Amino acid sequence: MKPKTSLCFIVLNELDGCKKDIPNISFNEFDEIFAVDGGSTDGTVEYLKSKNIKVYNQEKKGLNNAYILANDSSNCDNIVVFFPKNSIDTNIIIELKNKLNQGADIAIASRMIAGSLNEEDGKLLKYRKWSSLMLANLVSLFFRKNGPKVNDILHGVKGWKKNIFNKMKIINKGVSIDLEMVLKGYKLNAKITEIPTKEKSLIGRKTNFPFWSTGLKLLKYLFFAVFFEK
Repeated sequence: MKPKTSLCFIVLNELDGCKKDIPNISFNEFDEIFAVDGGSTDGTVEYLKSKNIKVYNQEKKGLNNAYILANDSSNCDNIVVFFPKNSIDTNIIIELKNKLNQGADIAIASRMIAGSLNEEDGKLLKYRKWSSLMLANLVSLFFRKNGPKVNDILHGVKGWKKNIFNKMKIINKGVSIDLEMVLKGYKLNAKITEIPTKEKSLIGRKTNFPFWSTGLKLLKYLFFAVFFEK
């Protein structure tokens, strides 16, 4: 029997992105579609509801809890999460769904492999890209048992099998989710695959994850995972 797949939009004040991305998505490709909202005040929730998309209000804040709520709210075997920011091609969600159907436990839209594009690729100094690759190498060094190394360890657009996510016992606070899923995926010998995607820079857009503060939180989690987490 073909697995069923949920599509979840994770949003926090993404009205402009939703208006540009949502119309380009084929809803009939998925068995279930819903959104997890972190507290939008710009009309995002109202827009999604106008498109007949069920919206779950995220009572426990933090990116980790957004993913946990997405996983818990799904009634399907597989889940694909997408951030409608008008930063990558929406067709990637179909590719992620297909990879899961083909046997992957986790499928990641990658900005770090051949055929992909990172928003910093046109810059001389690529702080975010370089730090992400450094983290990817460290996590691979400490936790990968076999299989390919994951290069884009911090991209949120991904899909997973619900039973794999449940085994990970994700920490219910903070922003470590993307790093944590790869790290625990390695520990579980999960089949992780990357699909190239091209990311465009959103000039003037304020990020919800500032570079320095987010980076420090991720390093703290990695330290905890290496020395204390079982």
